Amino acid sequence: MQTVIFKEEEDTPMKHPSYLAVAAAAATAMFIPAAALGAPATSTSLTSNLSRAGADTNRDKAAEEKATAEAELARVTADLAAEKAKVPSLEEDLAAARQRLAYQEAPLAPLRAQQQELSTECGKIGPAIASQEKKLAQLQATLKEVQETEYATIDEKNALVVKRTQMQQAGADVTEISAQIDALEKKLEQLRTQQQQLNTQIYTLKPLIEELRGAQAQCPAMEAELAQQIKDAEAAAAPARAEVAEKAKSLEAAQARVATLTERVAALEKKIAELNEVLARPLPAQPAQPSTPGVTTTPPAGPVATPAITGAPAAPSAPAAPATAAPAPTNPPAVATAPTATATPKANAAKPQLAHSGAELGSAIGAATVLLGAGGALAIRRARN
Repeated sequence: MQTVIFKEEEDTPMKHPSYLAVAAAAATAMFIPAAALGAPATSTSLTSNLSRAGADTNRDKAAEEKATAEAELARVTADLAAEKAKVPSLEEDLAAARQRLAYQEAPLAPLRAQQQELSTECGKIGPAIASQEKKLAQLQATLKEVQETEYATIDEKNALVVKRTQMQQAGADVTEISAQIDALEKKLEQLRTQQQQLNTQIYTLKPLIEELRGAQAQCPAMEAELAQQIKDAEAAAAPARAEVAEKAKSLEAAQARVATLTERVAALEKKIAELNEVLARPLPAQPAQPSTPGVTTTPPAGPVATPAITGAPAAPSAPAAPATAAPAPTNPPAVATAPTATATPKANAAKPQLAHSGAELGSAIGAATVLLGAGGALAIRRARN
């Protein structure tokens, strides 16, 4: 039984139609000469192609960013024009509000001047009172001295008069004592005159001091009344002052928006200029590809316009004969030993496509290998069953 199973495992899978078809296709694909597919892309050409693809992507992205920036620039420019149009009107409104405020604040200037003057004068009253009181005290002291001198002079004169009377009764000479009495009389007259002057000054100072004290007492009330007048005038001008502040704030906000939008416009214009530079840059040049061995660059004569591929064996006609496919020739013809020097632009343009076809064929070979393994496993499983 084991021998039979071994035989079925050895023979049956090889006879399964799907396995044979897959094996033939895989063998055929594996032995197709690389010359018929075109030369594989080198690392340099691959890098260049990637650079060109990246440049295309960057150009597309730059174009999208430019369109977005231009749309935003149009919107921001319109907003900037609208904001600039508002500024003159706001300036006129602010000027009118300031005129109304000046009219409302007109009474404040003289009131404040009076307040300053009153404060200054009231501040002077105290020192003036002190000075006059000091002067009054000096005058009163001088008057007291004069009065004391007068009293002493009167006593001295009276004593001399009594003495002169006694001397006259005794028959003595009274000429000298009479002269002394006359001198004392003159002195008394001077003292009385000085005393009168002092009294006049004292009587003048006392009312002045009283007047100053009265004014000093009135200062607080006068200052309070003037302060209330100023407060009322400021309250009357408050709405105009608030209006001026509001208009000034609106103008400043508009000017700030104009400045911001102007900066934004400049930034967008700079960005668009940079994007234009990016879009104006030429794409990386297509690298020169070596001519594919065995590919004729000149179309063959006749109605067929497809380039003829030489140096490759014919594909197998049936999947049952994979062994008949010849491998790549060891000594290829002379035409395949070197790149064709007369390659046309059309042939050069076809080389990346051939390389791409080679990459696709490689993927197909890998898929065929996977299918080959899957088909063999399936046949073995069926033989066991």
